Amino acid sequence: MSYLGESSNLSVLTSDNRDDDAVHFSLPDEIRGTSARQTELDKVEVDILEKRGAFMLPPRDLCDELVEAFFTWVWPVVPVVNKTAFMKRYRHAKNPPSLLLLQAILLAGTRVCNNQQLLGTDGTTTHAAMNFYTRAKALYDANYEDDRVTIIQSLILMGWYWEGPEGMCAAWIPLVAHAYNVSDVTKNVFYWTRVAIIIAQGSGMHRR
Repeated sequence: MSYLGESSNLSVLTSDNRDDDAVHFSLPDEIRGTSARQTELDKVEVDILEKRGAFMLPPRDLCDELVEAFFTWVWPVVPVVNKTAFMKRYRHAKNPPSLLLLQAILLAGTRVCNNQQLLGTDGTTTHAAMNFYTRAKALYDANYEDDRVTIIQSLILMGWYWEGPEGMCAAWIPLVAHAYNVSDVTKNVFYWTRVAIIIAQGSGMHRR
């Protein structure tokens, strides 16, 4: 479906030629996207994604632990993923979940998982979180995923990465400031949440 209401990017272009009450329209089959665009990306884009490690996943046992940690500790607070549907695909070898969403879930999982394999020289999981964030962001920037619900879910979870105190809640700074270099963070939890909201509104998800 395409949303052409007041929050849609196309609303201005179509305002003179549509009924004000008609805000959702079905898209023709030939212009509907697929959920994974690897076959549509050119070689340069694929090379960039490979160099960013976007197609890499941790060993299965560690991946399982991160996914479990996510659904145990993060999901109850940020229930933006259908657990049953995701786990069904996660366990399905021939129909895996969105790679973008999986990388974002692994990112969030590092924040609540204390597996020794994730710890860096500073004794934190910051470096591991950065790796998953870099992979997820590379996939997002390449428009690898075009399912809007999946993109919104992933963007919200990408906010679980921060580069320094300016990307955190003020209450956390005294507890973790020693582990970070102060930097001018422009893409923190608030940034990714705003982007997710913009996409959601542009898709008409704020309407009942």
